[in-house]
Amino acid sequence: MQKKEVPMFVLRLGSDHPVKGDYVAVEKIREDMNVMGCSVNVGVLNLLMTDKSAEEIRDLFKETADELSDVLPVVVWRADQPEFCAVDIDLPHVTEMIQSFEQVNGVAILKESKPTCSLTMDELLDKISRTGYESLTTEEVARLKSLS
Repeated sequence: MQKKEVPMFVLRLGSDHPVKGDYVAVEKIREDMNVMGCSVNVGVLNLLMTDKSAEEIRDLFKETADELSDVLPVVVWRADQPEFCAVDIDLPHVTEMIQSFEQVNGVAILKESKPTCSLTMDELLDKISRTGYESLTTEEVARLKSLS
């Protein structure tokens, strides 16, 4: 039985630009390289769906570091269980990355994230014809713009 994929954060400490080891290790985790990442002031933060545990991911980064004679220190945690890791990642580009990841993968990571709108274009247009453009919430306006 195949394990279920879950969203995982991988914070690789050090250079705030991806290094060769990032690419090699991530490819070991996800052959399709379907990962979102961004620079943070202490390294690179990646967010990906995987069936691997935090320990397995840590070990893959260590294995990669050994292969490349490099150092790739990482902190790994499940993105959908923030209660197990007290980390403040409320940075503008990180928040945008997480929101994009949530939309693409259909998962909720930011439990207390800002309200979002999932109405279709037709539903939004119906609402506008019924109650006017001014009746749209900020989230609905953003959704309308993203769909057009």
